[in-house]
Amino acid sequence: MNEAVANAWHILEHPHDSDPLAVAVACETVKAFTDATQLGAFTDLAATAEIGTDPAGTDVDPTAAEIGCALHWSPGTASDRLDLALTLTEDLPHVLAALSVGDIDLGAARELAHRSATLHPDQRAALTTRGITYAGHHTRAQLRRWLTSQVDRIDPDAAERRRAAARKRRGVWLHDEPDGMATLRAYLTAEQGHACLQHIRAHLGATNGALNAGLADAFIELITGTTPDQPIPVTIIIATTGDTDPQIAGYGPISHTHAAHLLADGVTDIIDLSTPPPPTPSYRPAPKLQAFVQTRDRHCRFPGCRRRATRCDLDHTTPWPAGPTSADNLHALCRYHHRLKTHTAWTVTTGPNHTLTWTSPRGHTYQTHLDDP
Repeated sequence: MNEAVANAWHILEHPHDSDPLAVAVACETVKAFTDATQLGAFTDLAATAEIGTDPAGTDVDPTAAEIGCALHWSPGTASDRLDLALTLTEDLPHVLAALSVGDIDLGAARELAHRSATLHPDQRAALTTRGITYAGHHTRAQLRRWLTSQVDRIDPDAAERRRAAARKRRGVWLHDEPDGMATLRAYLTAEQGHACLQHIRAHLGATNGALNAGLADAFIELITGTTPDQPIPVTIIIATTGDTDPQIAGYGPISHTHAAHLLADGVTDIIDLSTPPPPTPSYRPAPKLQAFVQTRDRHCRFPGCRRRATRCDLDHTTPWPAGPTSADNLHALCRYHHRLKTHTAWTVTTGPNHTLTWTSPRGHTYQTHLDDP
């Protein structure tokens, strides 16, 4: 621990004896130190992990899953943080050292690592060394723009490689929101994104100051061909479980009033979660059994993972054929966590009310429940 971090700890031990602004700065210094220490711990965990290998020859590392479960992070957050820890430890130790003494914060360390990743190691080391100094006097957004411009000067082809890589990440995602709402997000090229918004505005006959609700209505009309006051011709499963609230498959619980409106609009595909379909005598579940499990589980049943069940595998907790293809033995697992269960030392057991107890290679246990949001 260097002098700056020691002084920050001293201030935080007696916060009422110091200037409030000094206390705030000390918090950031100590946080940077603890973030660096945590990244070092992640690297140590990875060094002792037993890596699995799937039939395609792809490594399956259980470390990120352990980190996510222990810290209640999403799988994506845990994986990103582990990747950053390994990058800083192996490729940019001077950036990790700057973080450990509070010269930069975790966000700046992440920008330095990610924005310089395309450079030759010597070029990367030189740029990130200058970047540490720059980060100490500029905002995160300024650092990001500075790094991008510097990388483009050092390697003129870097910008094109980034654009090519970004284009491959194009996609559309649906995120469930409270109160019966959802967010539909698209990652497009800049020209595609602006063209789409201009098309929506043109359909609405709106200016740039149009209300968002009006733009949303125009978007729905363009995509579905229906006006906002018309029922959208999409199949929605209303799941009923006795005294509990109904739910939309893949979304979760909704109010009885909301369900009544959907039923009035002609939604008739109903699943009663109190009565599972019979087992299927083969490995692959029958369509009704598949829909039942997907509706019941809603998302991947690994701790913290929220990939919707309709995009997951249905895993036999007790492997088939020793375990039946039944509602009690099937649970939704995304492909990554399905591979984790199959090809590493992670194990899972089923308890009452479909509570799943996961045991990590290090012997720690974590549970997921059907009512987890």
